[in-house]
Amino acid sequence: MLDFASRVVKRYTLVALLTLTTLYILQLVMRTSDRHVPSTSRTKTPDIVDEAAQKLGALDINHVPRTGKKASNVKVTKQVKKHYNKNKRIFRRAGKQDMKGFKATQTKVFEQRSFTNGTAKRMIFIGDIHGCSAEFAQLLEQVQYVAGEDQVVLVGDLVAKGPDSVGVVRKAREIGAWCVKGNHDDRVVRWREFLNGPAVGIAQSDLKSMESSDGLPYSDFEVGSKPHYDIARKLSPADYEFMAAFPAIIGLPDPFAEYVVAHGGIDPSKPILEQNPDDVMTMRNIGTNGPSSETEDGLGWFEVWAAKMKVLTLPSGGDFSAKGADYSVVRYNKVIYGHDAGRDLNIRDFTKGLDSRCVYGGKLTAFILPGEELVSVACKNYDGEESGTNDRRRRRRRHQHHYQENRNGNSAMRSEKPPHQRRLQERDSQATGRKVHPRKQQKSQSHTQGSSKDRRDQKKRQNHRQQRQEKPLPLAKY
Repeated sequence: MLDFASRVVKRYTLVALLTLTTLYILQLVMRTSDRHVPSTSRTKTPDIVDEAAQKLGALDINHVPRTGKKASNVKVTKQVKKHYNKNKRIFRRAGKQDMKGFKATQTKVFEQRSFTNGTAKRMIFIGDIHGCSAEFAQLLEQVQYVAGEDQVVLVGDLVAKGPDSVGVVRKAREIGAWCVKGNHDDRVVRWREFLNGPAVGIAQSDLKSMESSDGLPYSDFEVGSKPHYDIARKLSPADYEFMAAFPAIIGLPDPFAEYVVAHGGIDPSKPILEQNPDDVMTMRNIGTNGPSSETEDGLGWFEVWAAKMKVLTLPSGGDFSAKGADYSVVRYNKVIYGHDAGRDLNIRDFTKGLDSRCVYGGKLTAFILPGEELVSVACKNYDGEESGTNDRRRRRRRHQHHYQENRNGNSAMRSEKPPHQRRLQERDSQATGRKVHPRKQQKSQSHTQGSSKDRRDQKKRQNHRQQRQEKPLPLAKY
């Protein structure tokens, strides 16, 4: 009897195990088929999802663009949100290799603008705004901007670092501003194109894991530590199309045809139409290897540009057919630009640098034609608040700005010593009439001279400067 019972138990146990195994295999097969949705079904996005995206106007279904408020404040039914969340998998179109190999659309090099209604009474050029929408509105009020009569031109970097980047973009759209693309604008546009393309529907946590493991398609793509990703998601479709159309260089119509507008600068060795957009958006100097974003490498590009323009002066009578001169370079001989906050406002004969460090507590500046009038408004210091990180290189440049030689050449040279060393030196000079304890005197001298690390760094800079002077710049091609 016991043997019969044991055989029955064994038989039913075996049948149960086989049944469970079969069910498990079927479940795995169904999951695999769900992940690999046929291409025909992927292209057929449910209308209800399109309706939700259209109402929210941004990639993130849970947030409203610009304000960042939750979608519960928008008139989107629960059914729409539920359906969208349920069908997120239909947007997962690309693998990690496809996302890693993503290449954004190249920025248009040059665009010649013209007035739609006659001509503008004034051209108002405004420096890097960096998301400072309140200061932007204040400056427009300060210059007494009149819609339909004045044309506003922005020199790039509308976004990042300040508190309201999307607000600046929408204000620029509202007033019909002409804009060139800055390096921060370019990063936001590339992010949005990436999110619209292979990364559509990918969660932020997945992008972070990609950044830490395989890496994202561009080295300047950072999730969380920089604001560009969040700004790209908050842009409405119209905002994105507006920014994506920014060219690297804008040519102005008559009677301002001698001016061009760029964000970083223009390579004096190339005609306007042959410029590299990446160089135009990032250059500050002309170094040993050409355009450079570092101010310690070579000469300022505006110095090389001025030297060339003094040779290629415009012929009398407005004839632009100078012998041996490139038409575009001679015709557009004055450049209005931004980007170089380390050198502050930099107004010269052939170049007008308008980045007056607005987001770092400086000023937001407007340059007005005709008349070359300058108008500025004071700005708050937003550095480090919205940027997501402290840019140590910019902080160092800003600190050096207070005690190094003034590169503008418009005022006397500043002291070679920083403020805290000058204060120590003045204190010691005032104390010459009284006794100072030897230890205190020694300590004061050590403070003035700096630490051993400071001295080593100073020696390295001197050696680097000497090597750079020994190696001549390739200015023959300019």
